[in-house]
Amino acid sequence: MKNNERLIITARLFLLAILAGILIWAAACHNAKAANTRDFSVDDILLLAAAMELENGCNSDLCLLYTGSVIINRVNSPRFPDTIYGVLHQKGQYAAWTLRHLDTVKISERTLSLALKLAMCGSLDTEIIFQSMHPELGHVKYHIDTEYFATE
Repeated sequence: MKNNERLIITARLFLLAILAGILIWAAACHNAKAANTRDFSVDDILLLAAAMELENGCNSDLCLLYTGSVIINRVNSPRFPDTIYGVLHQKGQYAAWTLRHLDTVKISERTLSLALKLAMCGSLDTEIIFQSMHPELGHVKYHIDTEYFATE
């Protein structure tokens, strides 16, 4: 067997292992899906991923997950619009820069994967509804990388 053939077989086996892991994770997540989690369309997930990328794409996975959690929690809250689009475009909530680039941002595979996990399993903490680089925003529960995440 030539080296190229071995490389192709190895790559295929690696991809199959990743796919199997994702399927196992998705099944476990689906079985434990939170009651307050709703079904999101592909467009919703892409919009969530775009916002996560623009808001905190340079930060850690954990920071990205909490960024997405804030958006999902707002969608699930009666105090905010009930769609991802509505939450992101609510007056005074997200930076104009973020809103201008939602349709053109290059979403990384990492961020898209994290957005998909959030859409399938729900937020990491259903109480957080605010995110900022400034601690004055409310009852800060987490400080992750450059961001503060807060409840009321």
